[in-house]
Amino acid sequence: MKKYYINEEKKISKLLKNKSLNTSNKVIKYMYEDLKLLSTHINETTKQNIACSKGCSHCCNTRVEITEPEAVFIYSYIKDNLNQEQQNAIFSKIKEITNITSQMQTTDDHIKLQIPCIFLNNQICSIYEIRPFICREFHSVDLESCLNCYNKLEKNAGALESNKIKDSYYRIFRKYMHIYRENKLQISGNEFLSSLLKIHETPNYIKNYFSNLK
Repeated sequence: MKKYYINEEKKISKLLKNKSLNTSNKVIKYMYEDLKLLSTHINETTKQNIACSKGCSHCCNTRVEITEPEAVFIYSYIKDNLNQEQQNAIFSKIKEITNITSQMQTTDDHIKLQIPCIFLNNQICSIYEIRPFICREFHSVDLESCLNCYNKLEKNAGALESNKIKDSYYRIFRKYMHIYRENKLQISGNEFLSSLLKIHETPNYIKNYFSNLK
């Protein structure tokens, strides 16, 4: 079985001492690879009947929180992989959406709007391989409960709120975030699209982040 990168925590921490976009992105990639490996292991061994599958997007109409290094990682992915026209379209749409959602006080307010994630195309996540941690750790054992939660604002009885599966995801996540704190890099979370827009509109944001000047 493939080994988890986080098993070499000291090596990863040493790598991040070189505070740069490249090293941070490499660490976030390690984290996402570890979470993917965990997901494979869970799917092969769990007795829980996980209902989540490709094309199921009930939970893609809600507020998503993201850590700062993840936001930097996804922003750099957009800059490296999309042409200028595509980037302009994305950030124009993000600005339009955040102008609305910034007025929302609760997650339920956000859900009521039924605004799908900007990266959702034909009910499929277009950035699935690099999606934020919060999207990865959510699991449901009942599609009907998800549907009622995100359409009727009922309690999602199918969501796994606290069990070994969820705890396993958070155990890996916390270890990686500890490495960032250890290297004095901020990990504070914020709303996903707002974070991307802030990076986009703030001069030298990424440079200042790694210089601890932000």
